[in-house]
Amino acid sequence: MGSVLNVAEEVEVSPPNLKYHKIPLRDGIPIPPERMREALEWIREHIVREKVLVACHYGVGRSASIIIGYLCSIGFGYQEALDFVSSKRAGVNPIPGLEETIRKSFNHT
Repeated sequence: MGSVLNVAEEVEVSPPNLKYHKIPLRDGIPIPPERMREALEWIREHIVREKVLVACHYGVGRSASIIIGYLCSIGFGYQEALDFVSSKRAGVNPIPGLEETIRKSFNHT
C-alpha cells in the first residue's frame, strides 16, 4: 500500500488501493507558497507510514519541484536537492522561481 500525490492540474487518476490527494498545479507556472506548504504537509503525514509517489504529467517539472521542496524542508540545500533528484530522474526541469521560493521559505543557500 502507498500514497499518490498528483500535482498535475490536467491529469485525473483513481489509483486502486492507494491513498490519493490532488493539488492542481499548472505546468510552467510558479508554485504558490500555500500550495507548496500543502504538498509538503501531505507528504510528511504519509511518508512516515508508507511510500509516497509525487506525480505530474511528465514527471520532470511540477513533481520534481515538490520533491526538491520536500528535500529542502528536511535539511538539503537547494543545489544538493536538485542534484539528488536529477540523479534519479532524467530531464528534471524545476518550475520557474522555485529556487528563490525555497531559499526564502526554508532559509537555504
